Amino acid sequence: MAVVVAIVIASVWGVLSSSWFARTSDNISTGFVRLTAAHGMVVNNLIIEGREHVSRDGLKTLLNIEKNQPLLTVDLNDVKQKIEQLSWVKYVTVERRYPDTLYVALVEREPIALWQRGGKLSVVDDEAVVLTEYNIGKFKNLLVVVGENAPQNTRALLQTLEQAPSIKARVDAAKWVGDRRWDLTLDNKIIVRLPSDQPEESLKRLATLHANDAVLDRPITSIDLRDQNHIVVQTTPGDAGQIDAAQASSPTTPPKDKDI
Repeated sequence: MAVVVAIVIASVWGVLSSSWFARTSDNISTGFVRLTAAHGMVVNNLIIEGREHVSRDGLKTLLNIEKNQPLLTVDLNDVKQKIEQLSWVKYVTVERRYPDTLYVALVEREPIALWQRGGKLSVVDDEAVVLTEYNIGKFKNLLVVVGENAPQNTRALLQTLEQAPSIKARVDAAKWVGDRRWDLTLDNKIIVRLPSDQPEESLKRLATLHANDAVLDRPITSIDLRDQNHIVVQTTPGDAGQIDAAQASSPTTPPKDKDI
C-alpha cells in the first residue's frame, strides 16, 4: 500500500511541478504540499551512504535542509548539483524516500597520491583532481609524485611496484619524466631510473641484484635501468660503474630511453 501511495504522490507532484502547471496553479501546488506535510511527509531522516572523506556536518550545512521541512519542497536537482561541486564526490544519487526520508548515495574519489607542485603537496586522484590541500597528514602513506600528468600514471606505477615488494618498500617519491617514464627516489636518496617499456621487469632485475649483492645499501647516487643489457650505477659525479645485468637474469634487448 505504501508503495502505491508513494507512486501516486510522485506522479501528482510531477504534474504539479511542471513548468506549465506551475505557472497556472501555484495555489493548488502549495496546497498539495501542505496537505502532504500535514500527513507526515516531511524531512525527518537524512540518510547518507558512501561517505568516508566528505564531512556529514559540512554536507548538511551545504544542503541547508531543515528538519520537518516538507519533503516535496526539496529540489533534488539542486541538491545533486551542490553535492557534485565537492571535490571528493565523483557521483551522487539523491532520492525522496516516502514518507519522511531524503536519501543521498555518494561515490567518492579515491586518493591515489600526494602531488607535489611548486613545493606544495595536494591529495589527488588518478584523474589529477585535487581532493584537498589541508590536513594531509592522514594521507602520509600515499606516494609523493612529481611532474605534469604524474597522477594519471600513478596507478600503473603502483601496479609495477607490486611486482618488486622489496623495492616498493623503499620508494619515497616518484618523478614522471618526459611524459613516458618514472624516476624513483628511495629512502636513502638513491635515484632509480626506470625505462618506459616493461619497467616491472627492470625492477625485478634490481630486486634480484639487491637480494644477491645488497646494491641498494652501497654508497651510490643513482641506478639506471633503462639499458636492458646493463645496470648502470653512479657512485659520484662523473664516476659510473656497470654491473652485468646477467646477474639479474635480464633479457638482452637493445638499449632504450637513453634520450631522457
